[in-house]
Amino acid sequence: MIIFEILLQYILFALAIGISFYIPGLYFLSLGNNSFTKEQKQFLAWPLGYSAFILLSYIGGWIGFPWLSLLFVVLISLYVLIRKRFIVDFSFPKTHWVVLLLITLGSLAFTGMSFFSGIETAHGLQFIGTVNSTDGLMHIAHIKTQVFFFPPPSAGFAGYSMHGYHYFYDFLLSRFSLFFHFSANDL
Repeated sequence: MIIFEILLQYILFALAIGISFYIPGLYFLSLGNNSFTKEQKQFLAWPLGYSAFILLSYIGGWIGFPWLSLLFVVLISLYVLIRKRFIVDFSFPKTHWVVLLLITLGSLAFTGMSFFSGIETAHGLQFIGTVNSTDGLMHIAHIKTQVFFFPPPSAGFAGYSMHGYHYFYDFLLSRFSLFFHFSANDL
């Protein structure tokens, strides 16, 4: 049963990332000139959508409206799906299987080192490794703090605001926890 829950969380997270980053990124690319190839658009949509999402989340945090980026994502996604459905294309014309295999194996090896770290068991949160437990706990604390406070106070030092230390990474995950109700422990 726990494997099904983990797999479901991965699928929902992938769907949330696609809706939050890929579709808005494609929309922004469609506004400019069409000098990009299909492959370039598929690649550039991700960082462009991510940048727009994190920028709007940051601005929304400062103006006291944390839902700004979610509102943006919903409106853009609805507009694209209703009016500009043709810009969403998931086909890959040419697949380099060796490169895809290397990326997949490398990703599995990288995530495999800490895959079961942070999973809640009958004995509490399970962390693997000394470094991962300290770093993992700090990231969970920063994510949970940023869900409720902006600008966030430091999770380790009372009375200080947080600076550095993967600030936007934890901020992004806090927005996914806030908007899509993913647990900070799972992220």
